[in-house]
Amino acid sequence: DLVLSNSSIETLGNLEKVEGGVYLDDCKNLQSLGNLEYVEGGVYLYNCENLQSLGNLVKVEGYLDLAHCKNLQSLGNLEYVWGYLDLSETPIGIEYSKEEIRNMVEVGGPIYT
Repeated sequence: DLVLSNSSIETLGNLEKVEGGVYLDDCKNLQSLGNLEYVEGGVYLYNCENLQSLGNLVKVEGYLDLAHCKNLQSLGNLEYVWGYLDLSETPIGIEYSKEEIRNMVEVGGPIYT
């Protein structure tokens, strides 16, 4: 697992794969997931206020929690989320219906907006 909750990290840099979960909740300075493409577990990005895009992230084998990422404008290259996708209190969750989101990304579980 990668656990950096409530840290001042701004980017994940050259990291491409995590064989576990990613916990970056309340990382208010996080602007980029860098080169991250694949996460074997869940991704918890709750309240990452400066994150605007998921960038290169393509596949999440667990859940993807983006709730309260108030500046999130793009899901980037995201193609697949095995578990739930939480877009509560995000511009994407407000702008798009759950059906429209499912047309953008294959989601195995429920979508929260």
